[in-house]
Order: sequence, then C-alpha cells, then structure tokens
Amino acid sequence: MVKKWLQSLVYLILALGSLWALYYTYIILPGYILAPLKCLRAQYYYLDVALKLDYGRCLRRIIRLIYVILLYVSLINYAFVKKRLKEFLILPKSKTVLWFALLVPSFFVALEYVLALKLNWITNVQVQFVDIYKLIFYAIVMLCTAMAEELAFRGITIAMLEGLIGANAAVWIQALFFGYGHWYCSGEVIYGILTVIAGLLFGYMVVQTRSIWPSVIMHWLWNFCQIILYGGTLVSFVVVNHSWLGSRVTPDEEGLLSGVMISLIFLIWLAFRPKSTKL
Repeated sequence: MVKKWLQSLVYLILALGSLWALYYTYIILPGYILAPLKCLRAQYYYLDVALKLDYGRCLRRIIRLIYVILLYVSLINYAFVKKRLKEFLILPKSKTVLWFALLVPSFFVALEYVLALKLNWITNVQVQFVDIYKLIFYAIVMLCTAMAEELAFRGITIAMLEGLIGANAAVWIQALFFGYGHWYCSGEVIYGILTVIAGLLFGYMVVQTRSIWPSVIMHWLWNFCQIILYGGTLVSFVVVNHSWLGSRVTPDEEGLLSGVMISLIFLIWLAFRPKSTKL
C-alpha cells in the first residue's frame, strides 16, 4: 500500500514538473526562437500599420502550435497517457455538443457588444471596411491559438493528471496554469481570473465529452468573434468603462463583462450538457 502511494506521488511530482516545463517553454520558447528575427520586424512595420496586423505576434502563435503538436505526437505513445491522448482526438459522440460550441460563443460575444453599446461603455462607434483576406488570416491565426492551447492545457495536462488525481482536480490544475499563463503574458489580473474560468469551462467540456474538439471550436470562435467585433476589424470605438471592458477589449485584455459572459456559458454547459457526457 505504501509502495503504491509513493509510486503515485512520484508520478504526480514528475507530471507537475513536466507540466511546469511545458508551460514555461510554451510561453518563453517562441520568444527565443523569434529573437534573431527582430531585425526583420522593421521591414514589416509599415505593412503592420497598413493592415493592422502584428506579424511577429501571429508568427509566435503559429510556432506554438507546431511546438505543441510535436510534443503531443511525442507523448502519444507513452503508455501512461497513450489512451487518453488518442481518445481526446476523436470527435464527440453527441453532435449537440458541436452545435453548442459553434453557436454559443458568437451569441454571447454579440450580447456583450450590445450591452456595452446600450450602457454607453463604448462611444464613437464606426463601421469599417472589412478586408476578406484579413478575416481569413485572423481566422487561421485564432485557430492556431485555440488548437495549441487546447492540445497543451486540456489535452496533455488532463491526460497526464486525470489518472493520478481524478478528473475534477486535473481540470482545476490545468485551469490555474491556463490563467497563470495568460496573466503572465498580459499583466492583467482580471484577464488572468477570466481565463481560469474559461479553463474550467473548456476542461469540463473535454473530460465530459472525452474530446478536445468542442473546446477547440468554442475557444476559436470566442477569440475570432472578439477580434472581429472588438479588435478594430469590423467596427472601431472608444472604450469608456475600462473596468468592465478591459483596456483594449480584445481576446488578450478582456474585462469583467467577458468574465460574466464566460461564466454564463459555463453554467449553461453544466446545466444543459448532453446526457451522454460523462461526469
């Protein structure tokens, strides 16, 4: 009994240590890879200004996805996590879950925008010309971001921890890591708390459906809709209430209102998730 307990403890320490290494490299590694390319940043400056695109940041997101895919593939034959990593790549049995992931994010982002408008938390709203190529580019980059984070935080993390400490504890630990990573990158405490809630939502979607694809879809559409409505792509405006809307109202610096919306989505998921999903 003692031997089994010590073995589990060793596995847990190794799992947490490898997770810490994963998140450290997930956050820091792309910066080191891109550091030698900073000399090229000036060449893209005028292109960035003209198209309002940050190519350095977008490239960093793509590199993270490649890195996480390689890590996922390297771990998928490791006996301790093999079954779960393969299971998470399968589409969920319930198609209702996929419809939920497709429809809910756009509705709540639109609701957030309407509330901000009605409460006069944004002013000087102007509709802007939409460049279809920019929309496609943003869609691809946001998909890279969603896939990288879901594979790393929900896929690898939960696969490593679920068998050791149970699904609930695994979901909470990955959510805390998820929130810490976003707080570390943005410096926004509210945004860190918001992403902990989002991590719980995505985490429970994964453990209850045994698939990462619903969370990938929801994560992608949430970020993409935020960029379209709040990132200056479709409309431009001036933020009046920064406490509720964040400093720039984008997927990287959201405020309390986004937290309310994500919390509502989380509660709806817990209340109305398909009966076929597991607890």
